[in-house]
Amino acid sequence: MQIMAYDPFISQDVANQQEIELASLEHLLKNADYITIHIPLTKESYHLLDKDALSKTKQGVYIINCARGGIVDEQALYDLLTDGHIAGAALDVFEKEPPGANPLLKLDKVVYTPHLGASTKEAQLKVAIDIARQIADFMVRGVVVNAINMPNMSQEEFLKILPYISLIEKMGKLLSQLAKGRFEEFVINYRGQVLKHNVSLFSTAAIRGLLSSILGENINYVNAGVIARERNIKVIESKLTQVGDYPNLINLELKTDKENHSISGTVFSNQDARIVEIDGFHIEAIPAGHVLVVSNEDVPGVVGDIGATLGEIGINIGRMQLGRNVKTGKAISLVNVDQQVPLNELEILRKLPNITQVIQVEI
Repeated sequence: MQIMAYDPFISQDVANQQEIELASLEHLLKNADYITIHIPLTKESYHLLDKDALSKTKQGVYIINCARGGIVDEQALYDLLTDGHIAGAALDVFEKEPPGANPLLKLDKVVYTPHLGASTKEAQLKVAIDIARQIADFMVRGVVVNAINMPNMSQEEFLKILPYISLIEKMGKLLSQLAKGRFEEFVINYRGQVLKHNVSLFSTAAIRGLLSSILGENINYVNAGVIARERNIKVIESKLTQVGDYPNLINLELKTDKENHSISGTVFSNQDARIVEIDGFHIEAIPAGHVLVVSNEDVPGVVGDIGATLGEIGINIGRMQLGRNVKTGKAISLVNVDQQVPLNELEILRKLPNITQVIQVEI
């Protein structure tokens, strides 16, 4: 069997090690006899195999989806199954679960199975008992027991490091959504008082944040480092006790095959976390919710244009933080908004005078 794969985040070296042909999505659609999906459901992967994509497949292709419902457009799949272009489909997931009166279930060309293998009465009872015992351990003794995604520690110790973990994971998510290309090198720099803590958990949180934006909920504190190695991402950890402008500082640097990005954050004494630098621009931003990262020329009127445009489309601004570089004449803004901005409205923002880039991120 000849195996080809489409994955914009996998390097050629990793594909070669697995003896897999790394292909574009269009090439895979045109040449594969069987197409099987192994990705999370994100806003980018929703209806990745829509009518247009499925129409480009080979006559007689088979589609297998055991990943997430919504990646395949079910109506398009039904239409191409009934007209004979697609020979058959195997589905373990559906957009609506339970699928109800889904017309796909009536086709002889479709094999379908329930996604959850632990949905027996006995399994659910045992899981419920285990969860109740672990919650009781935490509530009574303040100890996390048998967790697979974090080390055992007291409640007091966990509360001290929680702001750092939350900050660095959000920084990783932001960095991932800003970057274009395949991830090659990820550098985690620690400086100052943050080194009083065991930073290994922080590094894992950073990797989890970086990868979760592209791989979804499957990334946790156990497998994050392993998956980074499998994807041939070089992770470097650096420590410096010397204090600079901030008592503690965490800096992340990401190198891809197309560009480099950096982001820095700190936790103040009152446990407030802030992003204080992005790609060389000094800024003080709260990492939370829906955020527009706007790059622009440092000229009058830009901030007003952004506010007016968002106001016209009914998007409320929660916060707006600015950073500028007087020498280069460039500026950056982090705009926290109350809801996600529709894609067509984003295009309006991108076409405003003196705007060079607008990226919508979720942190």
